[in-house]
Amino acid sequence: MVPDSPLDERLQAAWTRRRGALRKGAETRVAELRDVMSELGSVVDDLQPEGAPGTRARALHLRAHVASDLGALDEAQRMWEESTGLLRSEGNDVALAHGLRHLGDVLREKGAFSEARARYDEAWALYDGSDRVSEGDSANLIRGIAVLEEEVGNDVRAGELWREARTLYARLGVDAGVEEADRHLERLIGRAD
Repeated sequence: MVPDSPLDERLQAAWTRRRGALRKGAETRVAELRDVMSELGSVVDDLQPEGAPGTRARALHLRAHVASDLGALDEAQRMWEESTGLLRSEGNDVALAHGLRHLGDVLREKGAFSEARARYDEAWALYDGSDRVSEGDSANLIRGIAVLEEEVGNDVRAGELWREARTLYARLGVDAGVEEADRHLERLIGRAD
């Protein structure tokens, strides 16, 4: 994100602080994430939905990430729901799909599997209809669906998706993604034995 306005600068600064906080020890990380959450809250408060829906959607999206980092899944869900609603009205399909994927992740973490699947399916359809989707976004969506399939016991489908995600992560040089996929594939093989 290239800052175009003071609000964009505040969003960029908060996102940078979040990334830094995630690298710290637990106590410091939580305190810093709470500060970032507060700053993003003030940005959201400064933005009325009817005035700058795209910027408000971005601020809510970033704040939802921090809420999720803090384990506040209900709050993250509420913010991603508002953010995706704003993006839907803006017609930004790629950003909407990205937000829907994150909403699906939170719903999955909360055990709302059918709701998560519906968000993932919508995100998949939007990504599939666009030539502006990065392989990283595709890999992350496939990863989320693979986790869901594994959690609901669809091991064969989960394995297919983990292999697809692994291929994309390997092509992108995302070692953490490759390693995660390998762990899940190994566990799925173990469950099949």
